Amino acid sequence: MKKFSLLIILSLITFSLQAQDSTWTIVKSKVSGYTATRVGYFYAGPSLKNKLGKVKVGTKVYPIQQRGDVYHIRFQDGQIGWVYFTMLKETQPMEITKNTTLNEIKGSGSFRLGKFIDSLKKGTIVTGFGLSKNGGVHYVKTEKGQKGAVIRQYAKALVEKEIPEYSSQTAYKFHFKTDIDLDIVQKSDSILKKKFGNPEALVFNKDQDTWYYTNIETYHNKLRFKGIKFFVKDNIVVSDSVIGKGSSSFVDKLPLYLTIKKMNIFKSDDSSKKISPFKNVSKLHWIIRFFIRIFQLILGILFISIAHFVVLFITMRIAKIPSLNNGKVLLIGYLLSISLNYLYYIFLLAHVIQQPYFLTFAMAVVLYFSLKTITSRINYHRCPQCHTMWSAIDKGSKITGQTHITDNKSRRKFSHSTQTSYTKTNHYITEKWKEYSTEQEIKDFRQCANCGYRWNVERTETVDGHV
Repeated sequence: MKKFSLLIILSLITFSLQAQDSTWTIVKSKVSGYTATRVGYFYAGPSLKNKLGKVKVGTKVYPIQQRGDVYHIRFQDGQIGWVYFTMLKETQPMEITKNTTLNEIKGSGSFRLGKFIDSLKKGTIVTGFGLSKNGGVHYVKTEKGQKGAVIRQYAKALVEKEIPEYSSQTAYKFHFKTDIDLDIVQKSDSILKKKFGNPEALVFNKDQDTWYYTNIETYHNKLRFKGIKFFVKDNIVVSDSVIGKGSSSFVDKLPLYLTIKKMNIFKSDDSSKKISPFKNVSKLHWIIRFFIRIFQLILGILFISIAHFVVLFITMRIAKIPSLNNGKVLLIGYLLSISLNYLYYIFLLAHVIQQPYFLTFAMAVVLYFSLKTITSRINYHRCPQCHTMWSAIDKGSKITGQTHITDNKSRRKFSHSTQTSYTKTNHYITEKWKEYSTEQEIKDFRQCANCGYRWNVERTETVDGHV
């Protein structure tokens, strides 16, 4: 009886493995443009940038994962790589996900659809055979034999529901090649697998195997490389080599940037794992979307201003120390603001916001307002004599000088249009006017409620018109 039960369990396990290990077939694809350079090869990663070899028609493969239109597959001999979906017979049956139309194919490089052919209802099954050059349109064939184009978002392969989404435990981690050489090379491949997980691609050569990791960002010879490959022989990592051409960025030259980037604070940067609370915002009413976007903008401003609030909190605590005069408090506040905002900027640049120019501008604005706020609070609210904070009383203001400013302005304004037999011409006139303003020099008078000391703070203010 025990033997019989064991036999049943083994049979179930075998059946489960067979169901998971379904066999797919490589087929030809005649489509040009977007898929022409991708069909017929398998690649090192989902970006399809590094060709590893050709794939023959009729080759049997096993699907592992998918990422959009790219599939992670294993060959029967154990090699691993990535192929484009048009190469796989099993990805060609597609389901229409929204009521749409079938239109004529308007050139391989066009996103626009051609003339109307037929209507396609949601749930209709079609056969896909390629994409337009820019990837915006699916080429499909209906059960009636009609061939045409469908907007890419409205057609999905049926097998997408069966194959798990691509995920990587080492997605876009940053490493120095010198550290990788020290930790991995001339050591067991089990150490390599433990540190970086399973390879994205695996190629067998005559004397050694090559393991590809395109999700590891490697810094080598002052350049960044999107990927690294390891050469393994007899279960030992013999050597390694970066993949592709390296690129450089001004951020790599910033002090402390590489040190903070190397820390790899977050476990994974894989975008497929990120969950956003605003994922389905586009489906909501436009008024709700408007307020959500405003809320997102406020959150974003507060997020990049965290260092400013920390600096302001510390500076206000330092300002309560009576032994420090206003000049020293301002100096400490400025140094804290510059250093902490810079460190936060480097942290965001290394791990959160991968847009250096936008972030540089945003943090420069934050730093400006941070320095301005510190200056204003110390000059207006801290007594220069007894050094008491928040003891100042407003004693009014006085205009001590003013400068009249006149700006000459102009703009082009549409006047009329004329029509000939061939062309239409728009005519414009130039409007000119003057704008007047006054820059005033103002003294604000303050008095300490604690010791009675009086002082003034000078500022400038611009008002409209000649006052």
